[in-house]
Amino acid sequence: MLITVEDLQKFTSVIPDDEYDLQDIYVGSAIDAVVNYLGYNPESAEYTKHFDGDGTGILYLPHMHVTGVTSVSIDDTVIDNFIVDDNKIVLRNGIFTKGHSNIEVSYSAGWNDTNMPYSIKHAALRIAGLMQQEGQNNIGLTGKTIPNEGSRTFYNFTSYNKYLLPISAYKLVR
Repeated sequence: MLITVEDLQKFTSVIPDDEYDLQDIYVGSAIDAVVNYLGYNPESAEYTKHFDGDGTGILYLPHMHVTGVTSVSIDDTVIDNFIVDDNKIVLRNGIFTKGHSNIEVSYSAGWNDTNMPYSIKHAALRIAGLMQQEGQNNIGLTGKTIPNEGSRTFYNFTSYNKYLLPISAYKLVR
């Protein structure tokens, strides 16, 4: 898992007193925010997917950090004349013939717990921590008292963009 409730508790030093807590929801929602931003799930997994052939010699996979390609078939014919370059498969000789779902690729992609980029984990932890803070009756309001001037209230609308920006290098771009 990208981050866990235990990771959030270590990060925020908040350990709930009761059994019913929302930390699992904050963790799940933060993971969703990271996955939606990146355009793929960064956790290591195996995939078998079908693609439309477009008549070129390059096929882009919908994940970053492709760690292996088990098989590639075009129109039900297994091929082995390809190389894997980042998140794309490049045919050495030939093309992915045009067709609807006529390409099948089995591959593995993503990072495991030991090699997940720290910036991706940190972004998820920061977002989960913000969600937790909002859940503690701190939703979008902050106040400040200024001597001899009175007090001011600031409205804050949560945007996770500044927390996601550091992981933009891992974002899937096609």
